[in-house]
Formats: sequence, structure tokens, C-alpha cells
Amino acid sequence: MTKLVYVGRENRVGVASGDSHFRVYRTDNGSRETNVKVEGDYLYALDSNRDGSQFIVGGASGAATRIDQSGKQSLEYASGEK
Repeated sequence: MTKLVYVGRENRVGVASGDSHFRVYRTDNGSRETNVKVEGDYLYALDSNRDGSQFIVGGASGAATRIDQSGKQSLEYASGEK
């Protein structure tokens, strides 16, 4: 695990990890709600919006990926793009 954050929804935390996965867990029972394999490399950064419906994860390559609550990914930014 490289980053752990409260995601804005009751009893939920988000985890970014070195195996290129982003996950959301319930803290009350330990169940996993979201599990996404992110294209790219080692994930260092993680943040969410206030209600926990959107997430941004960032990797060692400088790329950032937006992920919604259902796990759908969209590229937000890649290092070197103009």
C-alpha cells in the first residue's frame, strides 16, 4: 500500500498500491467495493472528491487516471502531453 485516504462516503477508504491497483474498502466490515487495475506503473498518489464518487490516482511515470465509483477509468493527464 502506498496511499490510504478517506473517500468521502461513510465507512469507506481508498487504497493505491504498488501493484497498480486502486481499491475502495468498507471499514465497518472489510469488504471491497471497487477493485481497478490501472494501466501503467507503481501508484503513488490518490485523492477523491468530497462525496467519494470520483478518484484520481497518479503513478511513478507522471500519468494520472480518473476513476469513477463504478471503476470506469479515463485518462486525465499524462506527463509530456501538451
